[in-house]
Amino acid sequence: MRITVSLISSLMADGTTRDEILEAYPYLEPGDIEAALGSFKERLR
Repeated sequence: MRITVSLISSLMADGTTRDEILEAYPYLEPGDIEAALGSFKERLR
């Protein structure tokens, strides 16, 4: 299953922690969240 960058960034903006995201989406790894946030930051430039 794919999780979009916008979903992860929205969850984080709403106050969801990395641990909560990893618990809700157990197939994600911590590096996946970091990569998504990095991609989101690049889009803002």
